[in-house]
Amino acid sequence: MTVKGKRILITGGAGGLGSGMAKLLAKEGAVIFILDLPCAEIAGKQLASDIEAEGGRAYFKPID
Repeated sequence: MTVKGKRILITGGAGGLGSGMAKLLAKEGAVIFILDLPCAEIAGKQLASDIEAEGGRAYFKPID
């Protein structure tokens, strides 16, 4: 199964397992939407920035 071009939402994505999944799936060509609590906004934005710096596509949205 390929994820290239798929849009994937990852809740709790700013840290731990979520960030690892985000990085891996982005490397495989998925567009990543990182969702996490507002208190994780700095980490989530940094993760999205890191993914984009490596050539992937990622967005962060704080949710509760």
